[in-house]
Amino acid sequence: MEPCCPGNDLWLNDGRLVLFHWFTGHGEWAGHEFNEDSATVKMAIAAFEAVWERAIPHAEFTT
Repeated sequence: MEPCCPGNDLWLNDGRLVLFHWFTGHGEWAGHEFNEDSATVKMAIAAFEAVWERAIPHAEFTT
C-alpha cells in the first residue's frame, strides 16, 4: 500500500511525536493536537519519505 499524505499541516518531532495543526475551511486557526501514537508517527514518517523520493532537487528544477 502506498503511503498517503496527511490531510493536515503537521510537524514531526524526533520521529516520535506529531504535532497536527487544525484550520477551518476558511483557513483560520482552529487549534492543534500532539500525537505520540506509533501508527500515526509511522504514517507521518512514511508520507515524508514518499514525498522526498519523488522530489526534484532544486538545482535540477526547471519551469
